Amino acid sequence: MAAAIERWGGGSSAWEKERPWDGLARLVGATTLQGYLWPMNGVNHFC
Repeated sequence: MAAAIERWGGGSSAWEKERPWDGLARLVGATTLQGYLWPMNGVNHFC
């Protein structure tokens, strides 16, 4: 999946139009990952 993201430049307009849910999944994944990497941000976000 990472290779596909890199190949498409992290979310080109054409890629997002074909698979819009991938963009949403990346956004949710990035937000969740940020919460794990920076606990204070995660606490502030969820509380």
